Amino acid sequence: MSKQRYGRPSTGQKGNNRPTVVISRESYDEVDSLSIGTGMSRSAIIDYFISEGLKRARIEEVVIKTKRLVLED
Repeated sequence: MSKQRYGRPSTGQKGNNRPTVVISRESYDEVDSLSIGTGMSRSAIIDYFISEGLKRARIEEVVIKTKRLVLED
């Protein structure tokens, strides 16, 4: 039995036959934050969640403080 795919086929890179998936804006924002925090692409994160779920990973929220220099005229 073949695996059913949802979405339209991606036409980007050669050999890339992943379907395009529609997700909510909230989910996209979460994936985007994970992408920035881990250095992985959004596609890689989605692929990982689809194939592995959270069996071998956990999501941690990290608060980063930065300092900036403000120059006065």
